Amino acid sequence: VSALASGANPELHQKRCDNLDQQVSKLVLGQTTSTDAISGGHAVSKEHREVAGDIERADALLLSSTITEQLAPWLISLNFGPQQDYPVIAIGRPDEIPIKEWVEAIKALAPLGLRVETGQIYDRLQIEEPAKDAETIGGAPAAMSDPLAGLFNRAASFRQGHAPAPFETLRALMSSRRDPDVAEALARRTAEDAAGALGGLTAALRAEFDAASDLDDLKERLTRLELDPRAFAQAMARGIALSDLAGRAALLDELERDDAGEDP
Repeated sequence: VSALASGANPELHQKRCDNLDQQVSKLVLGQTTSTDAISGGHAVSKEHREVAGDIERADALLLSSTITEQLAPWLISLNFGPQQDYPVIAIGRPDEIPIKEWVEAIKALAPLGLRVETGQIYDRLQIEEPAKDAETIGGAPAAMSDPLAGLFNRAASFRQGHAPAPFETLRALMSSRRDPDVAEALARRTAEDAAGALGGLTAALRAEFDAASDLDDLKERLTRLELDPRAFAQAMARGIALSDLAGRAALLDELERDDAGEDP
């Protein structure tokens, strides 16, 4: 700043004051971005806010130290007598992540398994949690079910020649249900039908086993016995037929429930 040929122009003194302010600011802040930059830009405004935050934290730390050392001991001693330890006065606010960055982090990490309490989100956004019966805006949209999805899936399965076998359908239904009444009834009915045939075969076989002297003798005795397995075969055939009919009936019931939109 030169004073030559300045005359009575007040601009000289203004430039001198601005220069002194900039130099003092550089000395205090330790940087030149917020002192030499032209105000008005977004970057400069952001830098100014950061500088204001630095000044705020420095002032809070200085004030905390002053009150802790010079005021707190006197107040505690006056009210409660001399103490061995005196409280530390902390002034300031915690450094918090900006809300935009915080929300973006939750959106990115929540699908990966991050769990966040809704109460923390309400507190961070300074929003009161709505009451149960209050009218609200937003929330997770309800999943819409397609009533024709099951019909299309079954039609595609039949077109491809992969119609489910009744026995496989019955087994899947019985394994997914808690009440095994149908399976138990089928087993009990088959055992009752085969009881007579098995009883006759068992008695004849037991007599031959008791009378045989060795394995060769037992083989000859069983060959001469010529047991008629038709009764047992008929009982098993009836059991298989019953299970087939039960599987078909269960399949029809399942299809009707799917068409009606009921849970199995």
